[in-house]
Amino acid sequence: MEEEEEGIDYTFEDIDGLHDEEFIIWLNNEGFIDIDDFRCEICDQTMRLRAYVHYVDRFCLRCPTCRVRRPVNNNPFFSVSRKSLRKQLQMLISFVHESSQRVTAHNLNVSEDYVGDFFHRCRLKYQEEIQNNPIVFEANTIYEVDEFLIPDVHVDGHTLDICVADIYERDTGKIIAYRVPNRSRAVLVPPICFQFPLVALFAPMNGAVTLAFHTRIPTMNTIL
Repeated sequence: MEEEEEGIDYTFEDIDGLHDEEFIIWLNNEGFIDIDDFRCEICDQTMRLRAYVHYVDRFCLRCPTCRVRRPVNNNPFFSVSRKSLRKQLQMLISFVHESSQRVTAHNLNVSEDYVGDFFHRCRLKYQEEIQNNPIVFEANTIYEVDEFLIPDVHVDGHTLDICVADIYERDTGKIIAYRVPNRSRAVLVPPICFQFPLVALFAPMNGAVTLAFHTRIPTMNTIL
């Protein structure tokens, strides 16, 4: 039986001690950018990593033949921002560790609006990933339904608190989350009963409503 691949969890300590060149190489090794065998669009020569203080990341890719320079930030997710890769990765770490918009802005000395926009882009990437690789429940097992609140979500210039429900499949560890208007039991339970045939509906245990299904659950594409 194959072991499940563990998620990668980064912290500020992973990058704080790295000087600029080490940090760029670390980003490349971790897959955040791609500077291996990066080709010049003019002469097709392999571009090389060189110091260049006029770019925000203080390094560039330079063609040894044409002398053309290109930013090391060639990841579309990061390149839309004028902030350095280091600052953006610090915000990404803060997002993953569920730091609030206000605390992140204070700790990293950036505006709350900028952090809100960045966090919003992170959520859109999650949505894109789930839509491209939907979670499908197939086991005949016990499912747990729970809810949680995501505070300070930046939506169309406004900051909102968003209520989310989730279903957990015990046998596989799969989780699917979807947005709900509030956190009441009346909202959480009936949509589940309506959408999925139930063998039994048990009383809440440890704050979660436990459901037993006997049929395959279709994928839910309604997420954050």
